[in-house]
Amino acid sequence: MLINFLLKLNDLDIEVLRYIISNVRRGKEYVLYRNIQSRTRAPQKKLDESLAKLTRLRILVRHPSNPEYYRPTFRGVNVYAIHVLIRKGVIKEILDKLGVGKESEVYLAKRENDEYAVVKFHRIGFTSFKRASIMRDYGIYFQRYGWIYKSIVSAEREYIALNELSKLDCLVPKPYGYAVNAVVTQYIEGVELYKIKDLESPTSVLMDILATIRTAYRDAGIVHGDLSEYNVMVSIDHTERGYIIDWPQWVYRDHESAEILLRRDVEYIVRYFRRRYNIKINFEVAYQYVTGVIDHFEKTS
Repeated sequence: MLINFLLKLNDLDIEVLRYIISNVRRGKEYVLYRNIQSRTRAPQKKLDESLAKLTRLRILVRHPSNPEYYRPTFRGVNVYAIHVLIRKGVIKEILDKLGVGKESEVYLAKRENDEYAVVKFHRIGFTSFKRASIMRDYGIYFQRYGWIYKSIVSAEREYIALNELSKLDCLVPKPYGYAVNAVVTQYIEGVELYKIKDLESPTSVLMDILATIRTAYRDAGIVHGDLSEYNVMVSIDHTERGYIIDWPQWVYRDHESAEILLRRDVEYIVRYFRRRYNIKINFEVAYQYVTGVIDHFEKTS
């Protein structure tokens, strides 16, 4: 478990890791040994021991052609994120892994009040994000940076979106905080939409989703941009409610691609409910609803 790696680190190990990750935040993939030594002011022997330990634990790796340079691994970033989240009191412990997505790892955690929470570690890779980042708010220069830097940006963006939408009472996981590449949110007792065989009230869940898209667009000026049945969590504890999750690829309403992305979000969801539950809602009517042209509508079946 990740916490076991954190428990093996001393203060100098944490300081070395913190400094190297701070450089990654500034777009530097590798950090030179003498810069680490200058920043930490650690005796050479102690620093060498620390770097050897961090490398042995696969928290750091050396440059393949110049061993004087070090960079963090995703394990190292995750471990440091846990350290920061615990130090800030966002969580008190991290528990079992809940799942692995194409660009994240999700863990169960506990907060100080023993309430459960979710820690999502962003882990951007060579998948859809590479295409999307050129098209969206990240910018073309974003492609020059390493995947850990991209993961840090991804986490920060998701936290910003969730924070704004939670203030508007949207059905999204409430955020509790973030650090480096990790976002801590409310734990929802539920199941992803695509995994559910039958909903008791599919129309109500669909309307939850469309209402959140509408509020996000009209009141927060945000478009999810990657919405499908894989990005919806249906609560199963009391009443079925549809929560929209996974917000790192959002764009602002005035972005040049916003209309295309919004139309696609609505189309994917409407099409899924039509195919899976035979709910016949006209796409254009649903689109008019989420953009505020109309305030309500009836399904056409």
